[in-house]
Amino acid sequence: MIGRADPPLRPWAVQGIEMMLAGSKGLLFVDAGGGKTRAVLEAFAQAWENCDAERLLVIAPMKVAAHTWPAEIVEWEYNFEWQVLTTQTREIEDCDIYLIHFEALPWLFGKPDLRRKRWLPGSWDLLDWPAKPDWVHVDEVHHFKKASGVRAKTYAKFASSFARRTGGTGSPAANGYEGLHGILKAVDGGVALGSVDPRDGVFKTGITEFRRRYFDAVATNRSSRVWTEYTLKHGAAQEIEDAIRPLVTVATDADWEDELPRVETHTVAVTLPPEAIDAYRLMRREAVMESGGTDLIFAEEARNTKLRQICNGCVYTSRSWDPNDGRYEQLHTAKLDLLSDLLADGPALVVYEFKHDRDEILDSLRGWDIGTLDGTDDYDTIARWNRGELAALVIYPSEGLNLQKGGNRIIWYGPPHDWKQYDQTNRRLIRLGQPADVVHVYNLCATGTIERDIGRNLAEKERVENRLKEKLK
Repeated sequence: MIGRADPPLRPWAVQGIEMMLAGSKGLLFVDAGGGKTRAVLEAFAQAWENCDAERLLVIAPMKVAAHTWPAEIVEWEYNFEWQVLTTQTREIEDCDIYLIHFEALPWLFGKPDLRRKRWLPGSWDLLDWPAKPDWVHVDEVHHFKKASGVRAKTYAKFASSFARRTGGTGSPAANGYEGLHGILKAVDGGVALGSVDPRDGVFKTGITEFRRRYFDAVATNRSSRVWTEYTLKHGAAQEIEDAIRPLVTVATDADWEDELPRVETHTVAVTLPPEAIDAYRLMRREAVMESGGTDLIFAEEARNTKLRQICNGCVYTSRSWDPNDGRYEQLHTAKLDLLSDLLADGPALVVYEFKHDRDEILDSLRGWDIGTLDGTDDYDTIARWNRGELAALVIYPSEGLNLQKGGNRIIWYGPPHDWKQYDQTNRRLIRLGQPADVVHVYNLCATGTIERDIGRNLAEKERVENRLKEKLK
């Protein structure tokens, strides 16, 4: 043990550290709050002491890189110097750990110049490094689940520069096993899930070969559009689990269940006023008409964003696709009224999806001591929340932040479709160090709308996630 010895490392952490030190590649599939950051810091400290690693590069979500990792280094008393790298960094300091967010990867590694068909170098080549990191750790590695994404491709171009590659996530299969390809490719280049293409006898690691081997492709014609869905072949789940097991350390809430708060989930029914119901039905009818009246499922998918906006109370009115055009119209305040009543019972995290909801929430709570994470004074706001000084902290779905000390209630202004977002955000409070015995999760759901169905979809995605973790243990 190099850092603080108390409390002692958990058995899974000792196993994970051994895995990371024994090989050059490894993954931590550990539920949020289980101590992934501490395990990586301890592994790096031991490698550093044994001259087996010199510098660590951590890639993480923006607020996690800027706030969580520095706080954990201090909390666990590791004597490391660190630097947070941003697109504004002009000088690389002589540090042990470098922290960077996913959005800044093109700045670090470079990006393609499509017009001239060349690669534009980034700070990795242009700035003067005292010594380049030889270990890269991708925190929340599920951000690379699509290996074809721009950031994943940028990272992949330089991944071989690192002698050791590791990653960690609590949501490896948030939307099914298909995303495991990108996650594994981030640490092993795709070898574990690669296979020989029978057509040419070449070993391939791309998504096409992965899908060919493990999935059945089903083409669906919806409203003159062709959608391809991939479903696991019989026995494929077991094959994938066996292939990746040597690279993975798994730990779930069950491993420290007696130390976690109990969770109580409340579905709060919201009755929309007649004018909002009329607007919802009109939008729903227009979607059905667009599909020719034959595909109600696609019709709802096509318009679910607008339908959910109506449920929340406001609708964007701009017809352009300009993301900076935030014009919207308020249809009702049913959820705002309920929100005020819930906050009267105590502090809570309030989670929004649309910017107009955030604006309306903040406006309706004017006069309350409210915080929001907008990138300006986030460190101070998080500290105030954890000291119990805020009546509410209004946030977009977040991961990696330690918010458990400020309250034990979380309110979803509208339930999300993305299980990862839902699970990771709830775990800002449902984690070790939560002083309360119970965490209350409130989902504001408009009666008679698609919001009532979202819960069933989230439950199914949770089942798939839990299966993977249990099978890999």
